[in-house]
Amino acid sequence: MSLPRMSRLGDIEWLSGFRPSKRLLDSLARCPLETLTLNAGLMLGYHSQADVHLHESFEFSKFDWNRIQALHLFNLNDSESVRLISRVIRHAGDQLKDLKLHFSLPFPRDSEVPNTFQYAAIAPVFDELSQGLQPKQLETLGIYECGEVNLASLFDVFDFSTIKHFIFMPQCSHYEVPSLVWSELQKREVSFETVMVDEEGEGMLACLSSFKGLRQLFVQYITTNFEIAPLCARNWGSLKTVFLPHGQDSMPDVEILLNNCECLQELGVTLYTSSMHQLFKLLDQTRTLKSLYFYTSCIRPNLPGTGPEISPKTFIKRFVDYFARGQRRRRPQNFSFFYHNLKRVSFHDALWAMMPTCDNSVDGSLFDYISRNNHPKKIPIHDTEIISTVKAANQLVLSELRGKGVALVPVRVPWSRHRGDKTLERLIDYLITSHPGRAA
Repeated sequence: MSLPRMSRLGDIEWLSGFRPSKRLLDSLARCPLETLTLNAGLMLGYHSQADVHLHESFEFSKFDWNRIQALHLFNLNDSESVRLISRVIRHAGDQLKDLKLHFSLPFPRDSEVPNTFQYAAIAPVFDELSQGLQPKQLETLGIYECGEVNLASLFDVFDFSTIKHFIFMPQCSHYEVPSLVWSELQKREVSFETVMVDEEGEGMLACLSSFKGLRQLFVQYITTNFEIAPLCARNWGSLKTVFLPHGQDSMPDVEILLNNCECLQELGVTLYTSSMHQLFKLLDQTRTLKSLYFYTSCIRPNLPGTGPEISPKTFIKRFVDYFARGQRRRRPQNFSFFYHNLKRVSFHDALWAMMPTCDNSVDGSLFDYISRNNHPKKIPIHDTEIISTVKAANQLVLSELRGKGVALVPVRVPWSRHRGDKTLERLIDYLITSHPGRAA
């Protein structure tokens, strides 16, 4: 990395397993940073292994905290991290609007450090910050992996009346702890535009059912069955993004959402092959969806009655066959407005962007949906004509689609193409965290 070229750097993420050098840190401190993401555990001299280079604690005073608007800290699991958090948040000015704290477990190689040490270090963070400090007026607050810790002082540190986006992922085994937080939020009559949670409970259900204006709801981490309708009853007119829980039959929830959410634009749902046709039939009736995300069940992927697992290539072929290539699509009355309104679709770790069939860049692209007989798997690996063969197959499919009046075709794209999209970032985090299985 060329240090002189970093003078205009505004966004840095350092999640590497290696701590940056002092020279690099000093250079970062001189950059006009607005977003700072750090593996906080590496900023400290806390490691017991002899082979890890020890450094003095990271010096934050050199940073221009009047510019920092978003701060994300990972690997907060010891008393040094507690003091680190306190210094950082105290240094940050009123322009800090996005704060995410990940109280992750210690590194695997630090196995001699008891896991209880992680949770013992969390409560003092908020206790210390609540002493002589005006509540921070944030717009986004994320609390991850805090466990079964008393978070009563959380409300003395942050002014929840200003928070629009709330992420609460405690990962605790008992509902009592998060329920206390939700009960306090309801008592204070707060309302959010975005909510992401990993556990249900009476407190959460009651809180989210008590206000209007919810636009994004992410409950894909929840593993228990619960009805989505009571949760969204007061927000049918405002909800634009909903990610449903995995590991349960989502068909009733999807039908309720599509029938009631008049502004729904993004939907995330578990897909079982046994109900794929039924789900496609429901989706074909809506005209508001722009993004559709399918994830597989990471709990019991081969649950009886759910159908066999399929690969992304198989999925996208069935998707296009149903909405664009089927015989009945030749009739104008069966034109799929849902399909032609989509901007992107994903299946587990594969992402496709909908692109015009007349686009020159699509003519020669190696997208997943190609004709069956010329699939690359059927071409010998030593065939030097493979690229031209695939392009020719693409041309045949595109010509057929154009002839049927199909204006769009899914083209596989890298996730990095949509970097900065908050919805996709949350989806990627979910896929990485949950490790769902997929077909080869």
